[in-house]
Amino acid sequence: MKTSISSIELACLVKEFQSLIDGKVNKIWLLEKELVIQLHIPNLGKKFLRIRSPDVVYLTDYKPETPEKPHGFCLFLRKYLDNARIRAINQVDFERILEIVLEKKEGKYHLFTELFVPSNFILTDDKNIIMSALETKKWKDREIIKGKPYEYPKLKYNFLKLKKEELKELVSSTDKENIVKALAMDLGLGGIYSEELLGRANLDKSKKELNDKEINALFKEIEHMRKLEIRPFIVEGKDVVPFDLICFKDKAKQEFKNYNEALDKTLTEHNVTKKHQENEKETTKHISKEERIILMQEENIERLKKLIEENQQKGEAIYHNYQLIDEILKELNKAKQKYSWKEIGEKLKGHKIIKRINEKEKTAVIEIE
Repeated sequence: MKTSISSIELACLVKEFQSLIDGKVNKIWLLEKELVIQLHIPNLGKKFLRIRSPDVVYLTDYKPETPEKPHGFCLFLRKYLDNARIRAINQVDFERILEIVLEKKEGKYHLFTELFVPSNFILTDDKNIIMSALETKKWKDREIIKGKPYEYPKLKYNFLKLKKEELKELVSSTDKENIVKALAMDLGLGGIYSEELLGRANLDKSKKELNDKEINALFKEIEHMRKLEIRPFIVEGKDVVPFDLICFKDKAKQEFKNYNEALDKTLTEHNVTKKHQENEKETTKHISKEERIILMQEENIERLKKLIEENQQKGEAIYHNYQLIDEILKELNKAKQKYSWKEIGEKLKGHKIIKRINEKEKTAVIEIE
């Protein structure tokens, strides 16, 4: 199942999310680290924008179960954003940061979601000053604190604006062990799209250094990927990609109209299945004591029926082979007078009917039709 989105996937979603502009916020919930915003969107009606930080964001018709007592940060967001209208929705540079600009009579607000570990939700005013955040944090180079300007960690290179000279600089200066990791981490592409670019350029992903010809080939594929039209697929029921990738050419795929629809199908089906399993588990827990006793009794009856049937078969086999069994018993009794059970077992190895002698229990196991 899809568990996170890359920067390039967020870029595709933001293109599709332009349909949310002028949508009105009806309600906001916070489920642990998932923000759920109920919207009324012109020409679309009621929708739920689910932002599961640090994993994924998508629009759906499916409303999750919401807590009766809202989180303090949720109440703060409701105070400022209830009945606000979405005026813009952006990806910040090529970072995994979603920015939603909302407006009310009182003014404009910016809701930022950092879709990377450790993740956060931050509300700022129109001057980009932090009003509140789900988590207050402080690092050496930035801080998320009320009253401070909102700053985000920036990659040195922006894939959407990358120039050939910058690509050359990235490759020559990276501290990553190979080119695929340099593209994935320094350029923020993630593994799948880095491997796709190198595959299309016929370059070995384990290489670290590239010559000018290889740089040119790679940059050509970067330009091509930036121009790709969104053509989403679910690959083998788990990977959800916005383009038809050559690395998945031999795998079973299901095509969708837009990328959000593919994400929604995958994630909603997972949520519904998970909820169904939880409900079943909860139902089982609440079965009454009497029902449990009845279930146990029914299981015991079935077990006894099988045991009776097995014993009946054994009895019929003994009856039909009574003479043979009687002769074997007589021979064993004679043998006991001369030999120990261990010696009898040794002598009867390979016997067609007597298969095993149990010395401790002083019994013989025989095999009959």
